[in-house]
Amino acid sequence: MDRKKILFVAILIFLAGSFWAAPVGAKMIKEVFLGVFKNAPSQADTDRFYLRYHGPEIMRLSGPWIRRYQLWLPFEPPEEAVERFGAVQGRYGELWYTEEDYLDRPPMRGITESPWGMEGQTTVMVPAWPTEEFYDSDPHPDKTPILRWVTVIRYPDGVSEEEGERWFLEVHAGEALKQPGLLKFVSHKVLNIQSPSLLNTPSQSQSSETPRMSGDNPPQSGNMPQSSGMPGRKSWVRVCEYWYKDFEAWRKAVLESPPKYTVPSWGGEYPFVEMSSTFIPYMNDIDFIKCGYIIP
Repeated sequence: MDRKKILFVAILIFLAGSFWAAPVGAKMIKEVFLGVFKNAPSQADTDRFYLRYHGPEIMRLSGPWIRRYQLWLPFEPPEEAVERFGAVQGRYGELWYTEEDYLDRPPMRGITESPWGMEGQTTVMVPAWPTEEFYDSDPHPDKTPILRWVTVIRYPDGVSEEEGERWFLEVHAGEALKQPGLLKFVSHKVLNIQSPSLLNTPSQSQSSETPRMSGDNPPQSGNMPQSSGMPGRKSWVRVCEYWYKDFEAWRKAVLESPPKYTVPSWGGEYPFVEMSSTFIPYMNDIDFIKCGYIIP
């Protein structure tokens, strides 16, 4: 390859990198959502609708502003996790933006409505990287299976965020690190950001379902559009990820041989907070930016 061709290729690479790279000083954030279309008749129905309509329409409207758009296929949650920890199936996904791009994206109009609605979906905005990294053994999927337990939490009515955060950071996090077999424990603080373009979007409508506390009657997962809260509802506060080898390790760490937890001032049973959660594999299986999927 002669010098002119080498220079031409170098310029193309530079321009492509400039297009996709975040501006200097830009804050990278991500939209985390779980339980998407969990009311669909089957996973095949969920994926057919998502891949034919929802995902491509999001890309058509917001593609230039999105840095990553990936989906995970959650595992079927154990019955105990559904009852105690608000575990849902449905799809789990992440959309990454710079904060400036997220706020600047155009109105989300013309989105095909799901036949099953968005009831039960949990959606929050968080920093792209954890705000707290409590423990990371740097597990590698080539060396060990990895099960990711993603939880979204908020504190009960009557508990201020300051009180809840003090308990979580100064007491609970340290005790959770004693879980046997824990591979990783990180947390993202929910951001108080809501894109003006999403305020009146039907797909972001508030659910009538309410997340549960441990010990409550039949579980119902909550839905908080973005993170700024809704009238009469408390906002989600944190997204926490706990990694284990497999469900057997999760069951031992969380149900069979858990650490001795300090009961917070507001009482209750573990996990002491309102929670929605999901179990996902290490890697995503769908990538809308890289077109890593087949339309069924």
